[in-house]
Amino acid sequence: MSPGGSGGAGTGASGGVPVDCSPIEEAGFELCTSGEDFCGAVFQDGSGCTAACGAAGLACEAAYENLEGSCGANEALPAVPCDSGHQSDYCLCRGPASGAGGSSGTGGDGGGGSGAGGSGGGSGASDCNSVTGGPLVEVNRDGSGDFTSVQAAINSVARSNTTPTVIRIAPGTYTEKLVVDRPHLTLCGRAGQAETTVLTYRDSASTSNGAGGTLGTSGSFSVNISASDVSVENITFANSTGPGIQAVALLVSGSRVQFRRCRALGYQDTLYVKNGTQYFRDCYIEGSVDFIFGGATAVFENCTMHNAAGGTAITAPSTDESIPFGIVFLGGRATAAGSVRSGSVALGRNWRPYGATAYLGTELGAHIAPQGWVRMGDNTLATARFAEHMTTGPGAKPGERAPESRQLSAAEAASYTVESMLAPWRPTFAD
Repeated sequence: MSPGGSGGAGTGASGGVPVDCSPIEEAGFELCTSGEDFCGAVFQDGSGCTAACGAAGLACEAAYENLEGSCGANEALPAVPCDSGHQSDYCLCRGPASGAGGSSGTGGDGGGGSGAGGSGGGSGASDCNSVTGGPLVEVNRDGSGDFTSVQAAINSVARSNTTPTVIRIAPGTYTEKLVVDRPHLTLCGRAGQAETTVLTYRDSASTSNGAGGTLGTSGSFSVNISASDVSVENITFANSTGPGIQAVALLVSGSRVQFRRCRALGYQDTLYVKNGTQYFRDCYIEGSVDFIFGGATAVFENCTMHNAAGGTAITAPSTDESIPFGIVFLGGRATAAGSVRSGSVALGRNWRPYGATAYLGTELGAHIAPQGWVRMGDNTLATARFAEHMTTGPGAKPGERAPESRQLSAAEAASYTVESMLAPWRPTFAD
């Protein structure tokens, strides 16, 4: 469904610079899959994953015992040390071998940095698959886990839960309309393989609600995270409804909800950050019309926003006047399919009068309209809070932007940090 393929998770620890996986093959290892910032699965014989990853100057993020001797035989295998030296292991290579993250600062070519500091580093952090010592619930469609249904696993946790609990979801496509209403959960997919664990459904705004009406946009979700203190890693959220109507893949209304290396796929209204506070790191969001929208304070660091088809705008914020920040992008990139016309997509349009969106150090593709911002319906741009700072790429045209929008000064941009925007919460995925 995603032109980004297995690389849809963004650029993480490489700081926005695509990695070259070819040295791994040249060193005699078998390359299984790759993405913009990772050699996502490298099968090798005997010499340890550190050596395989090191051939490309990358670090081993995770390794899995793989005795089948083929690319694709890594699912549901036990994690092993990167230097285990088994005859056959499946390796995930990501980030520079030194372990250093992206650099701090503003601007950059393609989101290497922003007012909040570098956007690398986080991808090399501990993954949910390595968490030990707390409650663990396993989901696998083949019956080998505790549950075959994701919703059943969620429902097994008390609504009043206060204990951090990991729900580990094996690769597969789970066609369920999910409600995550238990706090302190981590939804965990396979490390580096968000595209293999897919939570999907096919409702749209026009789907019957069974009571003579329709679901509407809010009811069209595939996954609804209404609880607070939820973490999600390595998961794809999708709505399989085609273009032409609102169809939400992921709705989030909880506070202190964080995502890392996740994907959200749809067309119109893909990701609904309804309210609350959310943080997205190294994620990939795909759609066509208003595909990131809502009234939350939602920070996207080093993410890819991809127009899969022509549309009006990337964002449609409905931020309340009392909320200082709305939808904010730190680094990352706005990309588009080849079929999307140059200069045809706005950075945002205000769904509500005071809608707020800002792009800092983001690389903008040629599909971005020169005026940058447009109004929605009867709303006026005069009340909207639309801003940029040090954006780059062919779509960065500060001199041609709508006059009501702003180019932030360095001093103003300095206030757009994860700490200040999401305070008093500090998402662990930002570390």
